[in-house]
Amino acid sequence: MVILTRRIARLRSNANLSLILFAVAIAALSIVGSASAEKGRVLGGYRFVPSTRVQDPFITSYFRNATGLSIASDVDVPILIIDTDTLLSLSGDLLFVGASFEYQHAVGERVAVGITAGGLSRVGTSGESIISQGVSALFSTDLKSTIELWRGEDVLLSGLVGLGFGNVLVIDLVQFAEDIINNGPENASILTMEDGVTVDGGVAAAWALNHWAGLTALGQIGYSNIGSQTDELLWRLAATGTVDFGQNDKAPIGLLLWLDVDRLGPKTIAGGTANAAGIGVFYTGREDLNLGVEIGWSRFRQLTRDITINPVNFAITLRYYF
Repeated sequence: MVILTRRIARLRSNANLSLILFAVAIAALSIVGSASAEKGRVLGGYRFVPSTRVQDPFITSYFRNATGLSIASDVDVPILIIDTDTLLSLSGDLLFVGASFEYQHAVGERVAVGITAGGLSRVGTSGESIISQGVSALFSTDLKSTIELWRGEDVLLSGLVGLGFGNVLVIDLVQFAEDIINNGPENASILTMEDGVTVDGGVAAAWALNHWAGLTALGQIGYSNIGSQTDELLWRLAATGTVDFGQNDKAPIGLLLWLDVDRLGPKTIAGGTANAAGIGVFYTGREDLNLGVEIGWSRFRQLTRDITINPVNFAITLRYYF
């Protein structure tokens, strides 16, 4: 009980310090932000198609929802290893199901603040994969701010500040059996939970190539006390390329390509670096509405097991601008 109390007190202390740093970073970036920032997501005559994968640098107010699933097939997990030799392994498919909700509000012409809440669950689709992989669930809440730093006719640069709170729950049958064998039943637990805080900052940029195509990119660094990456400097690089045929006097369809190299991911059920790429198709017939489907392919190392997973990702996204 004493250990639990100390852990809660430490988490609260980290959360309070993170909130202070978050507020200071927003204030500092607001001072250097451009006072003549133009509202909207238009540069060089091009209205950018947004993506859930890359936080765009625009000062806008919107609500966003993304609902998706990922499927990883034929994942082999070693169960019994003796002298580096795998004597028993189980294979099965994994299913990831997640949803996120975001609200961002433009505060004046150069600062936007937002909050994101979401959940992600991982479960096997067969008895073998449930035994070998267990069940994991992630719940997260993120505060963020976007501060416009510089705007040209075709280029926009903004600063990003983020603060995230995560809760990871894992039911691991194999680890439970290993704990019984190694430490006895009184020290074994089938359920583990971990809480933590992630702080990050970086920059995002947008570049209009012409009146119907553009690029966005971001770079972030951060720190987290979740999982095995506590003492490491975390980072993330991502970019998108978009075209909107509707703005070129054709059908109101937007296309998106994205790349993401993410080591800022202890908030996900993964460890190490996650690499991902994908495409998206969107309806762009209304300025205040963006609706589409994104399909992606990713590769990452699972946090609870030293195995690599390569899921295919599907997501339906909706964004409404106020």
